[in-house]
Amino acid sequence: MSIINSAYSAIYNGIELILLQEEWMTAAFVHRTLLGWISEFVNRPLPGVWPQIPLDDETIGDFEDYFDLCRDCGYNEVVIWGFFVDRRWPIDVASCVDEERRERIYRVLEAGHVRGLEIHSGLGLYSWGFDAIIETHPELSRTNRVVMCPSVPEAREWMERVVDFVMEFPFDGLNMQSADNGRCECEDCKELSTIAYHARLNAGAARYIHGRWPGKRLIVDNWGCPFSDPEGLSYLAAMGKDVGYVIDHNNSASEAGEGFRRRLAQALDCPFGTLAGRSVWPPQRWPRHRWFLPTTLVNVEYVKGLYADGGRAAEQFVTSLANPSGEVTLRFMGKLLADVEGDAEGMLRAAVKETYEPRDEVTLDGLVEVVRDAEEAYFGNADVPEVGLFYVDGGLTCEQEPNPAVYLERMSEGERKDYARGIAECAAIFAKIEDGIGQRGKAELTARCLQTVREEAERLER
Repeated sequence: MSIINSAYSAIYNGIELILLQEEWMTAAFVHRTLLGWISEFVNRPLPGVWPQIPLDDETIGDFEDYFDLCRDCGYNEVVIWGFFVDRRWPIDVASCVDEERRERIYRVLEAGHVRGLEIHSGLGLYSWGFDAIIETHPELSRTNRVVMCPSVPEAREWMERVVDFVMEFPFDGLNMQSADNGRCECEDCKELSTIAYHARLNAGAARYIHGRWPGKRLIVDNWGCPFSDPEGLSYLAAMGKDVGYVIDHNNSASEAGEGFRRRLAQALDCPFGTLAGRSVWPPQRWPRHRWFLPTTLVNVEYVKGLYADGGRAAEQFVTSLANPSGEVTLRFMGKLLADVEGDAEGMLRAAVKETYEPRDEVTLDGLVEVVRDAEEAYFGNADVPEVGLFYVDGGLTCEQEPNPAVYLERMSEGERKDYARGIAECAAIFAKIEDGIGQRGKAELTARCLQTVREEAERLER
């Protein structure tokens, strides 16, 4: 095993050098990451509450398709949540995987590594996943019943036990999140500001991990902990000395005033980044033909601004390859993150061509028009922040059936009618060029997507 790890270390030291050379040659983000839970990487609807974490042969095939796209389009890292548990680490920790699942995790890692990708596991710090452990050992939690108190020595022991188990697998690093479920507010913890509290958790975990597994890339992702307090800058700067890069997923630093994001990026000893503009969360339970919502050119201005402010890391939230608008999006965004100042229109054209394989330029021109117009029809009418994850359905906790099309409710009645007209026009263009598309399955699916979206938007007005 040590020989394998040494080989991986040599490979990734080489990759790091290539990344630095690439950054010098072009305006490229050093860390271009695709991330999501297993349920988001699966290209079929999954019944039940979110998140579902199947790891069968079909799921591994889905991962291989995403890894091929990453290799071809410019992504160099992939973050995957759900290898081990959805919400509940078992008391003995290791029983969360049997031998079959263990072997499948290794297959996923190998599939990524042979394509030159770093594969990182998601890891909740004191939060997310500890429900069963806290139920059995209530003394671990003082004020928040789903969060272990880091001031309790036994809680640190449980956290280290989980880390020790995860690091039995040859991940290239960890995406650490400590704030999804809030924080502890006990007498020992409440004296710390929210930023100081989470910075301490992440820095402490990083020092423990680097002490035992040096060279692992550690990512701090701030879901649940906004970076909008300027007084927290010193704590973030100190934390940045211990981790590989820091992600402010929804650009919360911008709330601290003009110029603060740039100050934050400059204060860190490691790269800083956010999500790569607007990201569509793929609805876990929806059939894959129920939406058609590319996010390509609409993200260009934001991505360029992030790079100009010193951002050198960007996370693209994964969306479904089983929906053609998702494939076009992922292909386009990978190219953009690898060449920020490149020709965005040309990148869109290339992404559309790779997705649909049109047989002639007229068909390609029409497809580009459909994608661009569908995107403009939605974002020209809907109120969606310029960066962050947004839901087309009811979101992570929605158990309502049928799962509502919430993204259509972001528009007024008049805006929704305008959107429906825009999609109808896209459908008319698509009908004229459909026969020239080489990927016949994607052609038929796109026609169905456009029809479904138009009908659902119109139905809301009846």
